[in-house]
Amino acid sequence: MLADRKGRRGAVVGATALFGIASLATALATNVTTLMICRFITGVGLAGALGNSISLVVEYSPKRIRASVVSAMFCAFPLGGAFGGMISAKMIQAWGWPSVFWLGGVLPTALATLLAMVLPESTKFLVATGADHRSIAAALNRFSKAKVFQAGKVVPKTEDATRRTGLREILSEPYAFMTVSVWIAFGINQLALTFTISWMPLVMRAARIPLDDAISASVLFILFGIIGAMLIARLSDRKQSGRPVVIAYLLSAVAVSCIGYAASTNWLLLAAVSAAGFFLVGVAVNLNPIAASVYPTNVRSTGVGWSLGVKSVGGVVGALAGSLLISSHVGLSYLYLIAAAPITLGAASLFRLLLTLERSRPPQ
Repeated sequence: MLADRKGRRGAVVGATALFGIASLATALATNVTTLMICRFITGVGLAGALGNSISLVVEYSPKRIRASVVSAMFCAFPLGGAFGGMISAKMIQAWGWPSVFWLGGVLPTALATLLAMVLPESTKFLVATGADHRSIAAALNRFSKAKVFQAGKVVPKTEDATRRTGLREILSEPYAFMTVSVWIAFGINQLALTFTISWMPLVMRAARIPLDDAISASVLFILFGIIGAMLIARLSDRKQSGRPVVIAYLLSAVAVSCIGYAASTNWLLLAAVSAAGFFLVGVAVNLNPIAASVYPTNVRSTGVGWSLGVKSVGGVVGALAGSLLISSHVGLSYLYLIAAAPITLGAASLFRLLLTLERSRPPQ
């Protein structure tokens, strides 16, 4: 919400600095309370940087390749998580747990400094908020690395700078229905994603899969997810439609439901896990440009930010639902079949959203 009032650039830089400093503070924590406070602040910074990065990239991307560009940017998130997990395991063994947070604090703090020097402001934001033409020209020249834009040149005002910002706007007409649809799609996708990842070790153990193969399955899930994200994004750009994401959403239900049934055969389980990663992660990444396209510039960061917040809630629900099902002694085959059921609701909500977008065509 702050980015919709003050700008994307400052929000991204500030959020990056925030999670860097909070990570450094985590390394100095001496009790559980301090640790929890530091981790909470780190989460605020991470989510703020992620949501506003999506808005900034969307507003600088040509429409014909927007999904691909946003997906390429967002794929760094799971990829960084995978590398971070491997690196942190080695660091903890060698230097103890605080070393992870020293590195996790120094790098983003240095990155925030670099971003403050080179990151341009969104020109769409500047135009929408009625900024001075000199500021707009300076931002364009900074982005293009050449002084080709002049302050005297008239910049068309494509959006009303006086429109409301914040949560009230995204829950009012004409965005209320689309906002709820986006939240359902985000929440259910993350529910299924968290459920699948959280209980994968249980499936591996039940299948008596060796540790090396279990690690390979986790890597395959992420790698195929990144491949799926890029391919689905490319299809969306080629069709200039989010319908490939809907199809992938439905196929993710099939892939998740197959995991439990495939647990008795190693290669079949690895195939099912790879397919689940391809579609689940692919959908998760490609929901971001769709969410960003729902809202005009004045509430884009707010809309994307709240969607990511609901996504996090879906993750919590997924973890809790899994624990309840496990404690109820539900068989593996039924466990993943139950997990796949809500995915169809998420796909239906996304499809209905796309139909509404096609009919209304709100500002991009």
